[in-house]
Amino acid sequence: MVTTDNFLLQHPPHHQHSTSSTTTNKTTFLQINLRKSKIATSTLLEASNSHNPSIILVQEPYILDGSIAGIPRSWNQWLSKNNKAGIISLPSCNKPVFLQSTVNSTALKIQTEQGPLTIISAYSSPYKNIMETLQELHSILTDLSDERVLICADLNAHSRVWGYANEDTRGAQVEETFF
Repeated sequence: MVTTDNFLLQHPPHHQHSTSSTTTNKTTFLQINLRKSKIATSTLLEASNSHNPSIILVQEPYILDGSIAGIPRSWNQWLSKNNKAGIISLPSCNKPVFLQSTVNSTALKIQTEQGPLTIISAYSSPYKNIMETLQELHSILTDLSDERVLICADLNAHSRVWGYANEDTRGAQVEETFF
């Protein structure tokens, strides 16, 4: 669980099905890479019941007919243009506003007790050039200026900053872009 003042990853980022949850007062976020698995995607309802999120940010969901398969119809969903990153808002989320979808990311804005918050879900395949995704994220952040933003992404990048024992080229590129 995370508050606005600190961040904690529930499982190491390299755990097979790592999830993290973040709370900003009454708004709770859950992030998970579903690895295009029908079974993993089907566990979203169970995860929702145990973590009680308002927003679920997913990477590599199982897609069927252009939508995340198996989630309740009362849940809204937005996907990146390549269907690799998504955001799901549950009925407890008050009026999310869709901002944009790019090839590798999707973004929306919600209202929290601290004011507006932009939420971004992104994914970069380890087999693709990470710079395309980083440029998309940088462009979104530039448009937002000084607004509050939460980015939940699986960039397939290793860095000590987010818990890996080593750093790879992709991790260095992420650090250079954002830090």
